[in-house]
Amino acid sequence: MKRIMTRSAALLAILLLILSESVFAGEAVEREYSFSTADPDGKYAEHKVISIEGKKYKAVDWDYTTTGSTPNMVKKKYKNLTHESVPESLTKDGEEYTLEDADYREKSYTRRFPADGSDSAPPGRDITVKGKTVRAQLSDVRLCSAGDTSVFTIPAIYYGDKDVDYYVWEGRKIPAEEAPYFVGYENEVLSYLGLDASLNTITAISWSSGYYKTPDGQTARNAVFTGLRKSAASYEAVYEATLYDASATYTNGLAGDYTYDRTVRVTYEPVGLSLLQKIGIAAGIALAALTLAGILYFLAKRRREEKN
Repeated sequence: MKRIMTRSAALLAILLLILSESVFAGEAVEREYSFSTADPDGKYAEHKVISIEGKKYKAVDWDYTTTGSTPNMVKKKYKNLTHESVPESLTKDGEEYTLEDADYREKSYTRRFPADGSDSAPPGRDITVKGKTVRAQLSDVRLCSAGDTSVFTIPAIYYGDKDVDYYVWEGRKIPAEEAPYFVGYENEVLSYLGLDASLNTITAISWSSGYYKTPDGQTARNAVFTGLRKSAASYEAVYEATLYDASATYTNGLAGDYTYDRTVRVTYEPVGLSLLQKIGIAAGIALAALTLAGILYFLAKRRREEKN
């Protein structure tokens, strides 16, 4: 009996050694990976099984950390553009983005300048808007004032006695029978006085005194020119310029609003039977060993009985 129990114990020891070797044959290992995803909780789908020195390991646990994010879409505003045009691309934080869409808002600016007449304003001129030089186009020329009219008088001296045939005014001989009028007097008076004939008109000439002697002994008589003076009409030229504000959308071509940078620490275990499977198999072997020990014990007992 003692020998049988010894054999059974040895067999059990061998089985436990086999179980221990199968259970602790390989240790868990860890690997860290970096990946990008459009999902802030995105999972790592690669390297589910790896090989180390010819032995396969399978992933059993994943520990995630988000390390950063990059926008997949960038919105940029532009102000006071001279044309409906924005850059086709831009770079932000080292990332290249391409124009996807742009919305424009038109803004009109008006400037007014004095003008000499309805057809004297140039068709375009530079104006300053928001600190920027912009080419503006003539949109209108407006009459601001048609001009006022006023009466003016200008004194004149005619030289000559009352029985002369001609009076002399500023070197011009005027027939006595016509005086103080004379042919073409209006234009000559205006020209002599340097007045613009388009704005001034001589309407009358009349005597304003009798005959008198001048200090140098000449006989003279005073006259007065009466006229109407019209001030020039005033105009203003109206110029308009158009600027644009824009809201542009740029994209890097990736889906989602952001791309998230994540790291994952993956724990691997050697590929083989699970611990429960190993325990079950070991228990089955142990049971078989006990059964075998019982059979050996029964056979030994029977042999002793036969000898007796």
